Amino acid sequence: MRWSETAASARPETSGRVVKLTDLLAEARGRKYLGVEEGRWIFILGHSLGVVFLVATNTYLADRVKGVWNWSTASAWDCTYVLCVVLAVGGNLWLHNHLFGSDPGWMPREDFSSEAPGDGICPYCRARPMLRSRHDHHTGQCVPCFDHYCPMLGTTIGDCNHAKFWLYNATQAFITAWGCLLAFQASGPCLWSSSQQVQEACWQGFGSWASIRTVMLAITSLMLAALTNMFSGLWTLHTVLAASGQTTYEVAKGSQVPYLAPFFRDYRGPQRWDASKIAKRHGPSPAELLRASKNSVVNTRGSALLCRCLGTWLSMIEVVLNDRLGKKVRVKCNEDDTIGDLKKLVAAQTGTRPEKIRIQKWYNVFKDHITLADYEIHDGMGLELYYN
Repeated sequence: MRWSETAASARPETSGRVVKLTDLLAEARGRKYLGVEEGRWIFILGHSLGVVFLVATNTYLADRVKGVWNWSTASAWDCTYVLCVVLAVGGNLWLHNHLFGSDPGWMPREDFSSEAPGDGICPYCRARPMLRSRHDHHTGQCVPCFDHYCPMLGTTIGDCNHAKFWLYNATQAFITAWGCLLAFQASGPCLWSSSQQVQEACWQGFGSWASIRTVMLAITSLMLAALTNMFSGLWTLHTVLAASGQTTYEVAKGSQVPYLAPFFRDYRGPQRWDASKIAKRHGPSPAELLRASKNSVVNTRGSALLCRCLGTWLSMIEVVLNDRLGKKVRVKCNEDDTIGDLKKLVAAQTGTRPEKIRIQKWYNVFKDHITLADYEIHDGMGLELYYN
């Protein structure tokens, strides 16, 4: 059986019917109303109605808006407060609109029908993905540094939009916490105060506007508190992931990730960990592969806990490789790594297969089995990058 027939039977897009890439992207982003995706409508209406509700229920925000409305008697604090609200909500709307359906770094589809699936060709989209890539069935394409698919944003979080997603979670957590504080500040005295005057003002009989306002503000504060915990938790999680160069997919799947499976299979604890033996068999360790990510939110040397668990060291060097064609790659590695390991780290960033890479200095072509220390390659050293 030819590879094209095997790939067609393996691809869910070709089983029974042919699904175009544009149809998959449109399905991932949701239906459109008046030319706008439903995800954008939900986000815009949710924020707009939330602000209107906080103003209509006489919260602290309503007092500041009333002060600005009477421009002749408006104070500087009223203008500053309302301006901050407008900038925060407007900036978050702009960030969501910029992130919704954005490109996570999809790998281009090419025709590799003459090559076997074992040559690094994705059996679903026929792309040649980089080392840390994964095929996303929601969008039908391979995504480098795949993190997860976000239905709220109608796209996959990957190498090119992970930093924007991190910033989006931070701004969204700030806005929901701000709204929760306003709602709780208006409903809290009605729920906890023991003053007879306050209770009569808040509860003016069943069905009155004061009692309905108190109940609605209390429910709103609980809902916004839950959203604040969710977005702040996501921001904290992705801060840790970015600082350690990991992704949600790699942390959640662990040993099921193809390029990390050999290390989890051979790992038997810190005392039985033979880093040099496993590095010779499988190349760089997981921590070194994770550090090869080129678009980390926090540019660090990696997580110390991850390095201790996987038996690697923080004493790393950075090597600069230039192909003189406009591509310059900065790779973090250890001096005891071999040239073959360095090629795999370069392949994780460039997408070029390691066997197609040639590293040299002047006319000296480096051998794969010799370490960087033997070649006297130190931190900040520049090397020449060629392609076979």
